[in-house]
Amino acid sequence: MAKSKQIIVKESEVELCKLRLKQPVHLRKRIDLLLVLKRSEISLSKLELAKILKINHNTAQKWRNLYFEKGIDGLLFYGRIGFKPSIISKELHLEIQARLNSPKDAFTSYIDLIPNKNIINTNFDNCFFMLYLGYIIIIIMAHAKILVIKETKKEIKNLLKQSIPFIGQRLRVLLILKQNEETGISRREVAKLAGVDPNSVQKWRTLYLNSGIEGLIKHEKTGFNPSVFNAIEHTMLETKLNNPQNGLQGYVELKDWIEKETGKSFNYNTLLYYCIRNFKSSVKVARKSHVKKDEDLGSSFKKISDESLKK
Repeated sequence: MAKSKQIIVKESEVELCKLRLKQPVHLRKRIDLLLVLKRSEISLSKLELAKILKINHNTAQKWRNLYFEKGIDGLLFYGRIGFKPSIISKELHLEIQARLNSPKDAFTSYIDLIPNKNIINTNFDNCFFMLYLGYIIIIIMAHAKILVIKETKKEIKNLLKQSIPFIGQRLRVLLILKQNEETGISRREVAKLAGVDPNSVQKWRTLYLNSGIEGLIKHEKTGFNPSVFNAIEHTMLETKLNNPQNGLQGYVELKDWIEKETGKSFNYNTLLYYCIRNFKSSVKVARKSHVKKDEDLGSSFKKISDESLKK
């Protein structure tokens, strides 16, 4: 089985070239296989044929065996007689296409697009319809939706100058949609130009269609959550941490101290990250000396030590 099969091509190279020109596109590769076998001075394996023709090696073996058993007529015989007629009527297809292209259609999923069988006399099941949608959705949904923006470019730019950064992203998307109002633009292209996520573009575009510019620039954010520590507690922590003689061995002792002083309970991680963020404190700091060390006695001891060394 390791040896390559020797296939003798009866037709001449000129006959094969003329025959190739008369064949449809999907059958020309089969003629190319015969041309490769005809021109090759050595026998070629199915893997070598597949590499030359850029096809699957099983396909190369199948075509080679087909020619060996049935000749050129068997190789060029194509059993398919065409596509089966679709059980989706033209009217139903156009109705689906209109719904998919409509930016104001409120269907929540493709299941909502399944028509009422009592109204449309078509014999098909829901599974087939979902497969049909999967086939046409690539063609229909690929086209960019044309969105009509009521506001002018100047009005959008003025709103953009006055808005906060959070709303500015939405208005930049709206401005890009306005600039491409005549030709249309996909959400992915808008997202790339605005530097945002495509899902955000879809969400804001739908928000504009349903609620207009007022709904687009409206938001419910009230700002950051208030701090757990008030101004007095902040000052107490700052004073304690900046005192070199505080005697603290870690944040557990700091937590116990602040809870004792204020009578309130605090989360350890909240206290930890609050101190790191506001006071640049660290979890572990090497202590060079005792907290109760007398600085004056320490300096006098250094002087006496220096004088004794000089003697």
